Amino acid sequence: MIRIASFVGRSLTWVQPSTYKHWYELRSGEQAIATLRLKNIFSSTATSESEEGSCTFERHGVLNKFVTVRVEDKDTTVATYRENKWKRGGTLELPEGKKLLFTMNFWKSLLEVKTETGETLIHFTIRGVFRLRADVEIRHRAGSLAELPWLVMLGWYVVVMAHRDRSRAAAG
Repeated sequence: MIRIASFVGRSLTWVQPSTYKHWYELRSGEQAIATLRLKNIFSSTATSESEEGSCTFERHGVLNKFVTVRVEDKDTTVATYRENKWKRGGTLELPEGKKLLFTMNFWKSLLEVKTETGETLIHFTIRGVFRLRADVEIRHRAGSLAELPWLVMLGWYVVVMAHRDRSRAAAG
């Protein structure tokens, strides 16, 4: 695999290779750059892997949902993403009080990861109903972030969980 930071300003795509499997690949053309695998259909725990390493995302809560981010070889949470349904997105809390904003449009077809001042770092254009996919654009400012590899994967995890929530709500 190739490091995610080498794709700043270039085109990447998240794809779901199989409708019936709960794993996804981040690709450049046909080459896999990273993966995100959900533990099973009922679990909100996912593991991502890339050249930079692996990390785990786990969603907690019912009304006030939040996601913990753990990086391989560390037993502690390195960041917490807190959902805000009313604002269609959430806030990622990083160490030392730093925060990043995740914003989705009304139709949930766009997700952006932004700085607190509103500068876009990563942009996802989401497509698909049965098989999710998204075009990913990593902006130049994001290239220097140590968190970039797992930020790209956390963004996709947020998309997958939002899609799962909508599907469950529609099913009644």
